[in-house]
Amino acid sequence: RLNDGRRDGFGRAVLANRDQYEGEYRHGVRNGKGCYTFKSCARYNGEWKKGLKHGHGEFNYPDGSSYCGAWKRNAKNGCGKYIYQNGDTYEGDWKENVKHGIGIYTYHESGISFKGTWIDGHLKGPVQINYPGYQYHGYWNNSMPLGRGAFTFEMKYMLPGHIENFENPDYVKALDDAAANDGIVELKPSDEIKSSNLSTALKCISRFIAHTITSYDYSQLPQHPIH
Repeated sequence: RLNDGRRDGFGRAVLANRDQYEGEYRHGVRNGKGCYTFKSCARYNGEWKKGLKHGHGEFNYPDGSSYCGAWKRNAKNGCGKYIYQNGDTYEGDWKENVKHGIGIYTYHESGISFKGTWIDGHLKGPVQINYPGYQYHGYWNNSMPLGRGAFTFEMKYMLPGHIENFENPDYVKALDDAAANDGIVELKPSDEIKSSNLSTALKCISRFIAHTITSYDYSQLPQHPIH
């Protein structure tokens, strides 16, 4: 401690709420490298600046998910990798705790991955989807495919086409049911949407209209995701 009693240097503290911190202090605040363990069993192990998570660090959440990467003023900012509870991963850019910038989202169960640009947590612009054995190149807006695109197969063949989005009949039925039941909408359990917040994904269905299969030609593909 300093002469005035403030913590300074390496130490360990047990807080009144049973959280614990072990690491470096400077002039009374967490600064440098340290590990903060919450009573909920969440844990942050990494760099601090003026009492805030700042720099590189890893946060392990109670549900088994984790984030390892850059922090700025207590929020995910910069490049980092998030592993979700179900094994899905997102690796790329973050801003104020949401996906923002170039990144790759990979589904653990299927191995399918989306590479594109996220704006405030939503895909927007050029996107490349990697399936086992083939890829799709196209555009995304409001988390929905849009406009022209192409499937490619082992960089030998390509199938150009375009996306059509049309209204989901189930969404129309849900609205009709709501009108008949004083605004109460019943959705299937698989619908990851609250009845009070019907999203674009529920409103629309996407369909790929294929043109003619041709030899692979990189110059004919839609723009790839770039910074």
